Amino acid sequence: MKSFAAGVVITGPEGDVGIATLSDVGGSGTGMLDVWSIPGEDARRRIEEVIVELIASAFGVSDLRALYHERFDRDPWLLGATEPLWRTEVVFPEFASIEGRFESRTQRVLWRSDFESTFHRHVEPPA
Repeated sequence: MKSFAAGVVITGPEGDVGIATLSDVGGSGTGMLDVWSIPGEDARRRIEEVIVELIASAFGVSDLRALYHERFDRDPWLLGATEPLWRTEVVFPEFASIEGRFESRTQRVLWRSDFESTFHRHVEPPA
């Protein structure tokens, strides 16, 4: 069982549209960011609109140096304006059978320094 350091419900005018969680925060200075949306373009767009604030919050409440994020082939990334900053770390080919089709799982990383320099937001870790 993963331990969760933080979690939020993302809402829009139409109600709750998704969730984001931060887990695996430990001595390595890294965390796992999971972001999920209900089906639909409006819900995905709403999540992508707030992702910069969510990531700034994750870095702001911790001393993380990097965030990791994983997706299967057909999953939307939901990373909005931060998308170009995420670097592929590893691809696990044919990781799981989903609906009768083998899909790869891709893990990407976002470095705190890249986020801060791009969005001009230096976020102080807690004292």
